[in-house]
Amino acid sequence: MPDDGDARLESLLEARKAALLDAVLAADGKVDRDELADCEALSKTLALIREPRRPRRMVHVLIVAAVALVLASLALIRLPSVRIGLHAKATQAAIVTSQAVTLARHFEVRWITIEGQALTQVAPDQEAPTTFAARVVRLESTGDAAGAHLEVQLPDVPAGSQVVVDASFGDGSIGLTVCGLDEPLALQATGPVRIVSNSELVLRPAQRARIVVAPVEATTGTVGKAPGSACPAERALTLRMAPVAAAIELQPNLPVTDLRLYADERMPDGTLEVQSTLLEGKLQFGLAKSPARTLQKNELLGLESASGRMRTLRVAPSAVSLDFDGKARDVQIGPSYARQSLTPRLLEWWLSQDLLLLTWSSGLAILGVLLGVWRWMDGSK
Repeated sequence: MPDDGDARLESLLEARKAALLDAVLAADGKVDRDELADCEALSKTLALIREPRRPRRMVHVLIVAAVALVLASLALIRLPSVRIGLHAKATQAAIVTSQAVTLARHFEVRWITIEGQALTQVAPDQEAPTTFAARVVRLESTGDAAGAHLEVQLPDVPAGSQVVVDASFGDGSIGLTVCGLDEPLALQATGPVRIVSNSELVLRPAQRARIVVAPVEATTGTVGKAPGSACPAERALTLRMAPVAAAIELQPNLPVTDLRLYADERMPDGTLEVQSTLLEGKLQFGLAKSPARTLQKNELLGLESASGRMRTLRVAPSAVSLDFDGKARDVQIGPSYARQSLTPRLLEWWLSQDLLLLTWSSGLAILGVLLGVWRWMDGSK
């Protein structure tokens, strides 16, 4: 309902309109432009006064605030998990198998030291077997006989087993530690070969023998499922060996649930400190426009809850070479006191998705058009 001021203004406008009409009729249709302009001004003034007040500015502020909040969230929040591709060389690498696998079937070595198992049985051809009840056994080819060799056959590794490959010795040897073996390790030897433990046995030239290293009985308790957790000593089998070939290739596409390129090192004061084993590498995130990141020597790389496939794993006396393809919950770099996350943020992921970016851009354009139409319609009332 119009108030008294509105009513007076409306009466004044009606009177001016009536006077203007009389003047036009008296002047044979001629219109006084000044009088017409005054009537139009009064009419617009009355319409403006009667127009209900709308919170235009508040709506605009809310829209801008919502857009700013969305952009801030995209720029600050990181992806819950990210696909990664890692090509690296290191002095040591540790993985955990996600299912029962065969690490490698057959490879030849010049010498091998086996530590951590309780019983080693040597069965030479046409002779009674000999059993060594010791936790350390060393086998080595002796002399220059061309036919002397040692062939290692690794057993299947159960799911959840820790596997550590080591190339840090610097004497032409490599290391392989497996936690949780349930099957025996088998070797084929052709003399001259010397077998040393709590006693000594020598195979004559061309004499063959089958060596079986039996695992200890399964113990109660859980075997560590992550590389960082300790493996019970009675469940670990450690091989130190000098391969005949330049390197040992483990089975391709190994399924793993963790990957570690660092190790605990005991300091002079007796404390343990995490040290990187990385020599070099490239890290690629699974984003369309993400460049590969070059990893420097001794850079401490952490892959939280990594899982995927170890496409290649090659162990040579100089380095462990690997290609990993999978995902991780978080990718971090640097020591614990200066940890930096490399996991892409939502905005980086969004900008890398061409189709998604086009959809959002089109949506924002349509929203802008709708806002423009709304303002035009709102202003024309």
